[in-house]
Amino acid sequence: MTTSSTLLIFDVDGTLIWTKAGRRAFNRALERFFGVADAAEGIPMAGRTDLIIYRDICGRFGLDPGTFGAFKLEFVAQLAEAMNADPGHVLPGVVELLEACAREPGYVLGLGTGNVEEGARLKLAPHDLNRFFPVGGFGDEGETRDDVIAMAIRRAEAQAGFAFDRVVVIGDTPLDIACGKANRCFTVGVATGYHAQEELQGCDADLVVADFSDVGSVLVGLRAIGSRNRTS
Repeated sequence: MTTSSTLLIFDVDGTLIWTKAGRRAFNRALERFFGVADAAEGIPMAGRTDLIIYRDICGRFGLDPGTFGAFKLEFVAQLAEAMNADPGHVLPGVVELLEACAREPGYVLGLGTGNVEEGARLKLAPHDLNRFFPVGGFGDEGETRDDVIAMAIRRAEAQAGFAFDRVVVIGDTPLDIACGKANRCFTVGVATGYHAQEELQGCDADLVVADFSDVGSVLVGLRAIGSRNRTS
C-alpha cells in the first residue's frame, strides 16, 4: 500500500515561537546602519517578509531600499545578540505536535516564513526546533509571502524527489492563510499571534485552532485535510 504524501509548511513567529527579538534587532540594526532610532516602530511585521518590512522603513525615512543585502548582515548580528539576551518561548503544544507530525507516515515538515533564513534559524535554535525543518522558504527570497511559500514547496519537492499529494500552510495571520491559498494549498490558522480564532475563520482556513496544546485534535484535523487532494 502506497502512503500519500503531505508537506506541512510552518510559519515561525506567532506560530512556533513568541519573541520580541526581531523588532528589537531591526531597530538596533537600522540605528547602526542609518543612524535612525526606533525606525521600525509602528511598522506592521506579522505575516510579512523582512525584505518588504525593510522597504517600508526605507520609504518612511527616504533611505535606499537597495541596501538590504548589506543591512541583513547587521540585522542578523543584532538578532543573535537579542536572542541571546531573551530567546522568548515556544508556544503551547508546538514541540509535541512537531514530534507527532515527524512520526506520521508520509508527512514532511518545512518552513515558510517572512524571516530571512539566518534569522529564522537563530530564532528556532535556542528551542531546538531547527531539527524538524531541513528545508523552507524565507523572507529574502521573493517579493511576497506567496513567493516564499512557492519556494518552500519547490525546495521540499526537489529534496523529496516527487510532488506532494497535498501541501498545508500553517500560520497565525490572515496573510499566512492568503499565501497558502495563492499557492493552492490547504491552510491551518492558529490563534497564538495577534489574530483571534474568529478572524482566522473569516479567512476561510481549512482548520482553525486556538493553539496546538491538544495535539490529538490537531492531528485529527490534519489527517482530515490529508484525506483530500491538493487544491486546483
